Amino acid sequence: SDEGMYIFEKETESILRIPTGRDENSLPNHVGSYKTGVKSGGGIWFYTRGGMMFFNAEFNHFEHKYHNPRQLKIFDLPSTPGIGAASYTIKGQNDEIWFIANQRWLTRYNTSTDQIDTFALSLSRESWHCCQSVALDTVNQVVWVGTRHGGLYSFDLKEEKFRHFTAENSENILASNYINALTFDKYNQLWVGSDNGINILRTEDYGSTLSFVSNRSDFINLKYQGGTLSLFDNRTLYMPYFHGILFEKHITDMVTPVEIPLPNGLNSTMYVHTDGKNRYYTH
Repeated sequence: SDEGMYIFEKETESILRIPTGRDENSLPNHVGSYKTGVKSGGGIWFYTRGGMMFFNAEFNHFEHKYHNPRQLKIFDLPSTPGIGAASYTIKGQNDEIWFIANQRWLTRYNTSTDQIDTFALSLSRESWHCCQSVALDTVNQVVWVGTRHGGLYSFDLKEEKFRHFTAENSENILASNYINALTFDKYNQLWVGSDNGINILRTEDYGSTLSFVSNRSDFINLKYQGGTLSLFDNRTLYMPYFHGILFEKHITDMVTPVEIPLPNGLNSTMYVHTDGKNRYYTH
């Protein structure tokens, strides 16, 4: 979170705050984004405003640019002064992870080979330096990037070409240019969470065209944007918003959302996750 990073110890049911620092037991920066933390290469990778971090499960320590015992290049990825926005960190194919580095580069990193591939992303002037969302279309080999106030970008991995979609230039199929959540469902539909509800988009022609799937009133003009979109077991999608949690059970072409109200005294949600045992966790 913006306040700190924490470890939940399951055996003792205790929550430990990770200290800020430069040694193997601490992190130089604790500010992550809504979706980060990818298991790969014997540990967990997460991208923060201070760059990429790695928790090495074998040695029970953190690796980063100040503690880099394996001399990995990923921790030396150059940064731009004043630009250090955190982004989603997502799982790619095989041992690859994807994230946006320093607001400027769509980055693919192979956790096994330490290979880094960067693709220059020229964001619009309106885009905030904050919390880009990323989603991978493995069918069409396209990476999608959502931005705050900057709209939606697609990157064709075959042509290595970006396209930019906004609420103004896409025939209003995007509800807003303020996007902070992306995920694909099992039908390869892209769910886009914004501050003006949800769009469910079919992507065709390797991401160069979009078409609107659902215009149900349930997904229009929500009072607060979804902080995350979480797909569980390829069947159920959870979306937190101002009044509680919407979820679509057994996703089909017909969207039938179900609402979970918040307990008394709570008025907003930003994150949600389920353990698959009829329990959900929200913040």
